[in-house]
Amino acid sequence: MAEVDKKIETIRDTDKIGKSFINMLNGILAVVLTGLAGTIDIKDENSNLLLRNISISFGATITGLQLILAFGIDVMISKYTFGEDQENIVRKMLESNTAGGKIQKGNEMLGKVIHEMKKVKEDMNEEDKSKFTQQINDLEAAYGPLGTGLDC
Repeated sequence: MAEVDKKIETIRDTDKIGKSFINMLNGILAVVLTGLAGTIDIKDENSNLLLRNISISFGATITGLQLILAFGIDVMISKYTFGEDQENIVRKMLESNTAGGKIQKGNEMLGKVIHEMKKVKEDMNEEDKSKFTQQINDLEAAYGPLGTGLDC
C-alpha cells in the first residue's frame, strides 16, 4: 500500500508543480507582453504586427505546456494505477479541491484495495488463511473509523 501511496503522491506532486510552473510562466509572459505593449507606437503597423505575433506565440506556448502536462498526468495515472476504477478515483482525487472530497476518494480506493485483497484469501492454505483473515479484519477495523465503510 505504501508503494501505491508514493505513486499517487508522485502524480499529485507532478500535477501541482506542473500547474504552478505554467501559471508562473504565464505571468512572466504577460508581464513581458504588457511591457512591450506599453513601449510601442500605436500608429506603427510593424510594431503592432510584432506585438500580435508575440501574443499569439505566448498563448500557443502556454497552451502547449498545458497539453503536455495533461498528457503526462494521464500517462502517469495509467502507469501507476491498476485498472479503470483506480484511474478514475485518482483523477477525481486530483480534481477535488476540498479535503473532504480527497478523503472520500481515498476511502473509495482503500475500500477497493481491501476488497481485492479478500479475493486472494481463497488461494491460501488454512494456516495462512486464518492469519490473513485476522490481518484483513484488523485492517477493516482501522478503516471503519477513517472511512465511510464503503462496501464493494
